[in-house]
Amino acid sequence: MNELKPAVTQLRKANRNRIFRFIYDAPRPVSKQQIAQELGFSLPTIHKTIAELLEAELIRPGEIQASTGGRRAIGYIPDASARFSVGISLTNNHLRFLASDLCMGELAYKELDIREALDSVKIGERIETELDRFLTENRLPKEKLLGAGITIPGVIDREEDMVVLSPTLKLKNISLLDIRKRISIPVYFENDSTSSGFAEHRARQQELMNGDFVYLSLENGVGGAIFLNGRQYDGVNGRSAEFGHICVESGGLACACGRHGCLEAYCSMLRISEKLSVTAATFFQVLREEPDGRDLPWERREEFRLLWEDYLHHLAIGVSNLRLTFDCDVVIGGTMLLYLQEDFGRLREMAAALDPFTNRADYLLPGHFPKQADMRGVAWYFTNRFVEEL
Repeated sequence: MNELKPAVTQLRKANRNRIFRFIYDAPRPVSKQQIAQELGFSLPTIHKTIAELLEAELIRPGEIQASTGGRRAIGYIPDASARFSVGISLTNNHLRFLASDLCMGELAYKELDIREALDSVKIGERIETELDRFLTENRLPKEKLLGAGITIPGVIDREEDMVVLSPTLKLKNISLLDIRKRISIPVYFENDSTSSGFAEHRARQQELMNGDFVYLSLENGVGGAIFLNGRQYDGVNGRSAEFGHICVESGGLACACGRHGCLEAYCSMLRISEKLSVTAATFFQVLREEPDGRDLPWERREEFRLLWEDYLHHLAIGVSNLRLTFDCDVVIGGTMLLYLQEDFGRLREMAAALDPFTNRADYLLPGHFPKQADMRGVAWYFTNRFVEEL
């Protein structure tokens, strides 16, 4: 791995970073002439910078651009293999690892079952052991690793450096420092839904969808993220977008937070597995009358159907409330999106019926990543920092 030589001056470093970011953010290969036109740099400056970036293996020649009459210009693209980050997802029963290259492409993935109860010390030790094994198994060079982001389904207090509360993990006031001390590489902790929102934000940027949106994550818990004017809105206490605890049914089902009627109580995946004692896959096989599986509980189909109708009803209430509050796109992500696809049109109709201002809900959109969004998003923390500080 070739290292980028230090810039002689801060201005030189800033200019080099602008050129690299322009290449990195471009949806297609860009030529030196395009860089000069867009950024206003002289061609000698661009020639020198391109040479440095090529030598450091941070960019590479892309597709040859179409000729406009003269010599065809070479386009440049980021070298995705230059660095990588790892996203780690800690849930109530799984530990997942995703290696992501510099352009958010997946390099490797692994999922482990967790059966034992974990405190902060055991969490750190288990992550360190399994991360090292993950890198070795997939021949991922540690010298190219930027860091590991860890997602936790809970409220994180940055000042106290702790997880204040994680109902799904049944943890409270867990020290993040205790975890961090047992991991030998740089780590960053983030709420799982917030991380998923970051992945969606980046995907929308790449497709030039730069408008405001709120992200609703449907997993074992329900959460989300808010992006306004191109930036995430954290809130005063860092607890914004706790959409799972919006009340959608006064005095309704008990929620893991201790209250009743929360969106999470009605629209988490745990509602299916805990109430019906079946996996989500089994639930939807029966619901959709899929022929596989002779031993499936077909006699419970009506029970499953009624629960699903109730699920969609309360999800539509939650979606409508988000639209009325933020007046922007509402994007649904999380594992439940895999199963929602068939009913997405009907969900739009149900949400539209609750809107006093319009009879349309085309603002309701499926997310880009029904799986692994949180790991992609938290890995992006280190990638983005690398790109910004280059």
